[in-house]
Amino acid sequence: MISSASAVPTAPDGLQTYEIGFDGDVGDLVHRVTPSARVLSTPTCTVLWHHLDLQSELDAVLDALSSVGITPRQVYESVGCPRRRGEGRDGARRLEAGSMSAASTYCEVRIDGRLGDAILGHLRWSNRVLQTTIVRVRISYEALRALLAEMSIATRVDYVISL
Repeated sequence: MISSASAVPTAPDGLQTYEIGFDGDVGDLVHRVTPSARVLSTPTCTVLWHHLDLQSELDAVLDALSSVGITPRQVYESVGCPRRRGEGRDGARRLEAGSMSAASTYCEVRIDGRLGDAILGHLRWSNRVLQTTIVRVRISYEALRALLAEMSIATRVDYVISL
C-alpha cells in the first residue's frame, strides 16, 4: 500500500493513473464508489500455496505443472516466515508455524483458470480459487486513499500499481 503522497509522482493536474487488483468480482461496487474507474477484467486463477523448507519443493511443483503443460502466471516468495520445532507422530523433529528457531519461505504459485481435483491432490499443496477484479483509474492520491478505504470494507486489495 502507498504510505505517503511523496511516494507517488503525479501529473501537473494532481492526478495519477493506478491499476488496482481487488479480490472477488466487485466491479459494480468499484463503479458505485468511483464512477470514473474502468474495470479491465475479472480473471479466475488457482493459487497454490505452501511454506517451503527446501527450494526443491517449489522446483518439484513447477516440474509437475510443466509436465502436464501448465505454465504458472506468477510465483511469489516471501522469505523468513517464522517456524517452530515440534514433534511428529513418529517422534521425529518437525518445523511448525509460530517460532523463531528456523525460517521458511512462504510461496504462492498462481495459475490461470481453475485446476481440477486430481491435479490438486497430486501436487499436495494448499490451494484456493481467486477471482480478481482489475481496475484502472485516474485520480488524485487523496481519492485513491478514499477508494481503498471504502473498498477495504467489502474486499481485500491484492495490489496497487502506479502507472
